[in-house]
Amino acid sequence: MKILQINQSDFFGGAARAAYRIHQSLRALGVDSRMWVDKVGSGDRSVSGPTTPFEKLRVIAREQLGAQLKRSMKTDNEVIHSASVLRSHWAKRINESDADVVNLHWVQGEMLSISDIGRIEKPVVWTLHDMWTFCGAEHYAED
Repeated sequence: MKILQINQSDFFGGAARAAYRIHQSLRALGVDSRMWVDKVGSGDRSVSGPTTPFEKLRVIAREQLGAQLKRSMKTDNEVIHSASVLRSHWAKRINESDADVVNLHWVQGEMLSISDIGRIEKPVVWTLHDMWTFCGAEHYAED
């Protein structure tokens, strides 16, 4: 079985470290696990991220535009928010992969848009590292 781990990063943040540990554990058990991220920090060859200057610039531009969108959101909840409305190349790339299962982790921060997630045609397992999946744009509800 080929498992594709998708997370914004492999190293930066708690969800990233948790996702990377899951990835490493699966590999240690002999499972064909690969990890795709927007920000590579581990140096692990089984982790892929942007390699060309254009791809790296695209990630930065999406983050900056996402930050602008976030500033326009009006809410009483001051915790982190992610609008996740900017389409990316990820859904197409995931669908073209040879993965049997896709494990989504922390895909906010404009890595994957809601519509990107809806376009994934592979079986998906979603590990929830916060409440964003069911709270709209908020990562944590106040109550």
